[in-house]
Amino acid sequence: MNKTYDLPKGFVIILAMLTSIAPLAVDTYLPSFLQISQSFSTSIANIEQTLSVYLLGLAIGQLFGGPLSDKYGRKRFIFVGIFIYILFSILISFSTSIEQMLIFRFFQAIGGGFAIVNTNAIVRDIYHGNKAAKVFSIISCISTQTAPFI
Repeated sequence: MNKTYDLPKGFVIILAMLTSIAPLAVDTYLPSFLQISQSFSTSIANIEQTLSVYLLGLAIGQLFGGPLSDKYGRKRFIFVGIFIYILFSILISFSTSIEQMLIFRFFQAIGGGFAIVNTNAIVRDIYHGNKAAKVFSIISCISTQTAPFI
């Protein structure tokens, strides 16, 4: 029989924050497409490609991050993912061309994918049945409610 743990409520909030990484990285820069295109002297269509590249990187990060975290540990890959995400977020702010931004967004998303994929796995590792459903519901509510404030 699987054992269910009662962890501090702050733990669930941290998991919800990890889940919010992807929407945060998209919602914070969508309104500034025009300014970014002017800054790089390129079309908005080229800036829109950063969104596609981000979603591709996010998918790849989750695709590889899940199995790797199963093998080497969830905590390790959450920290690696957050480190990659933060590093490339900083590098994006120093981008001098749209090509650099595309590359940096891709790797930022891979880091975010590593962190996000582990959230669901951690909940499934620790909680079961109705308790797991409740925790997923809380995470979903917190993630959904933070989006309007961004």
